[in-house]
Amino acid sequence: MKRARDWFSSRSGYVDFVDRPFQGQTLKVSDNVGVPIEICPTMEHSSNRMRCFRAHQGGKLAFLDHVQFAAHDVQAAYEWYSEIGFRLTEYTAAEGTDELWGVWLKR
Repeated sequence: MKRARDWFSSRSGYVDFVDRPFQGQTLKVSDNVGVPIEICPTMEHSSNRMRCFRAHQGGKLAFLDHVQFAAHDVQAAYEWYSEIGFRLTEYTAAEGTDELWGVWLKR
C-alpha cells in the first residue's frame, strides 16, 4: 500500500489512508479530474446472487457492474485511467475530429 500511496502522490491531488468497515486500510485518492476513488488490497468476496432468485426480495443490489462519471477533460481522464491499467473498449469523438467526449473502459 505504501508503494501505491507514493505512486498516486506523484500523480493525484489528494492521497490519504482511511479505515473502512469490511475493507480495512483503504487508500483514498482523487484522479486528475477530481473524482474520488478508494482502493483496498483485500476484501471479503461473496457469491454472485444474480441467479439466486429466492434471495431477491424488494430492491437490492445484486452486483456492481458499471460506474459512470462526467469529466470536464475526457482525454486527461482517459490517459490517467489507462496509466493505472484500465483498457479502452469504446470511445466517441466530436464529428470529424479526434476530440474525445466519451470513453468506456474496463479493468
